[in-house]
Amino acid sequence: MDSLGFKIVTGKGTATLPGFQVARRLRLDSRAANLEVNCVTQQGIPVKVRGVVIYKVGDDFVSIANAARRFLEQQDSMNDAIHELFTGHLRSIIGNLTVEDLILNRERLTSETRSSAADEMSKLGLVVDSLQIQEIDDETGYIVNLGRPHAAKVASAARIAEAERNQEA
Repeated sequence: MDSLGFKIVTGKGTATLPGFQVARRLRLDSRAANLEVNCVTQQGIPVKVRGVVIYKVGDDFVSIANAARRFLEQQDSMNDAIHELFTGHLRSIIGNLTVEDLILNRERLTSETRSSAADEMSKLGLVVDSLQIQEIDDETGYIVNLGRPHAAKVASAARIAEAERNQEA
């Protein structure tokens, strides 16, 4: 604690000597960073992934000290740092997945992203409360075309059922 160069006080007040000491505050509440990542899948299909990361400064002394070293004077830059960190990890993970994997297994994507970013987050003194992938979109129409065979099959079954009912009538 003495080697930090500063004193950490949580949950209570402390006396400071004006002119000799400066008191600064580090917000420990939750924050949200929006993610918007353009990347390419394993199949070479460009996709745009939108999501949100909810994070906070860790509650333990080491996390608070790490976050204070990096963000005390620039707390507004936390969102930018988190955005860049998760953007890189998402690009790396999505590059190894197919579009089908992205759509059908979002939980795998979020868990792999959280686990790959965990070490860097702890170095920053931050903890991820939640990572949600909100939308996966592609400009090529690949995702829309994936659903067309199933939609055509359902539409065909509906027309057959309707024709059978009309014939019975």
